[in-house]
Amino acid sequence: MHAEMAAKVANRAARHFNTGLRAYYFGLAALAWILHPLALVVASLFVLQELYRRESRSVVREALQER
Repeated sequence: MHAEMAAKVANRAARHFNTGLRAYYFGLAALAWILHPLALVVASLFVLQELYRRESRSVVREALQER
């Protein structure tokens, strides 16, 4: 019972942390707009690529999906 509650809390905390991290990354990409609108596009594409790599192509995710 306590383990299930702890797991739910940890899962929720991790989800909110990841959401905040994504917002931070896109916020940095938005700062590129100061330089040039094209820099915003390039920075946003870089952020999307990096988030895809970290969330969908990670070694940990592959290890968890092997079950």
